[in-house]
Amino acid sequence: MEKMLNSEMASSKIEELVTRKNEIVDEVDAKKEEFENADTDKRDELLNEVETLTEEANQIDADVKELEEQKDKLEEQEARMSMASNLSKTKIEERKSQMENQNILNSKEYEQLYADFIRGRVNEKEIRSFLQARDGSANLTTTTNYVPIPEIMQGYVETAWYTYGKFSRLVSESFEPGILKIPVEIEADGAVWHDENSGPVEQENITFGQIILQPKMIKKFINLSDELMGMVASEFLKYIADELVYRVILALDEAIINRTDENGLGVIGIVNNAYTEVVSTPLSFNAINEALANLVTFDDLTIAMHPATFFSNFMGLTDEVGNPIYRVVHDNENKPQYFLSGHRVEFTQALPKYSEAEEGQAYAVIGNFRRGYRLNYPQGRNVITLVDPYTLATEDVVRMIGRLYVAGNVVKPKHFAQLTVGQPSSI
Repeated sequence: MEKMLNSEMASSKIEELVTRKNEIVDEVDAKKEEFENADTDKRDELLNEVETLTEEANQIDADVKELEEQKDKLEEQEARMSMASNLSKTKIEERKSQMENQNILNSKEYEQLYADFIRGRVNEKEIRSFLQARDGSANLTTTTNYVPIPEIMQGYVETAWYTYGKFSRLVSESFEPGILKIPVEIEADGAVWHDENSGPVEQENITFGQIILQPKMIKKFINLSDELMGMVASEFLKYIADELVYRVILALDEAIINRTDENGLGVIGIVNNAYTEVVSTPLSFNAINEALANLVTFDDLTIAMHPATFFSNFMGLTDEVGNPIYRVVHDNENKPQYFLSGHRVEFTQALPKYSEAEEGQAYAVIGNFRRGYRLNYPQGRNVITLVDPYTLATEDVVRMIGRLYVAGNVVKPKHFAQLTVGQPSSI
């Protein structure tokens, strides 16, 4: 076979061979028809011709396969060369313009410099000088003690949020600035049947309440140890972001379940909330159902409880025919998912163990988190991480601060119920 110099030449040769293969098929079909009416000597001759044509066709198939492989390789080589052929000379001025347009906060150089700044190896003035030299448009206000964090660290923050967030990822969200006021329907008449021309429909009686979401700051401080100071830049920043966000999101998740504030600021918990139904009952297989009977929503329900309450108490319960009321299912990553009476269970340290709960104290919460609870993030749903090298400077200590500005509360009546230790309740 002749040598192929380019993909076009290979394509042409493949087309030529395929055309010949089709001609062979036609010739063989014609000889088959002639074979039916031929004498013995003629049949021997036709058989020899058909065998020869078949060998030729088989060889064409092999040649075509080989040519297609060559063609693919030639096309790959030509594509790679075409990329190189797109190169053009760049003027020095254009090179400078390209450098200015790069996001300096996403560079390895700034990542290392920022890590050194946290460790105290460079000062804030050096950081600002570096940023100003590399990006004249950088927002480097001198009225703040803080400098921008690298984008890689912000990425670590976002990853940690999705890793550790639990109840905060189940609830509804808004991002309204300042204080948010939400009307709540406390009580209302239902719809009525109305006959045409029978007079006006009676006016609906409706009672509204109001939920005020007034944000408050969650903060977490980390003092940087010598061991942390010795880490490589990327691992050092990842650890700090992970630890800060973990603690902040843990505080947020626990606040959604069980937090009070004398001024009504920040995140107000579901437990003992004015819009949460209270079901006092001893532990039994029917406890969850008693709580459900007080709700007006039965879709997408989640149960929150201490892990010890689930494993030590509920897992030992059976229904009236002896079947356990819990179920364990493993997801695609082989992580166990726990269910009670068909409803998903999420664990939290914000509720006490049932064995340690006092009379009247909530040990479990069940409800529709998506519809019944709202978080509002006036500054966005992200934990801001900042460096504070000044507060403890006299002690030669650098601190990292993670903070989140957020408000939250139950926004729909009868969407949550809490199980409390006590005597059976009448429903």
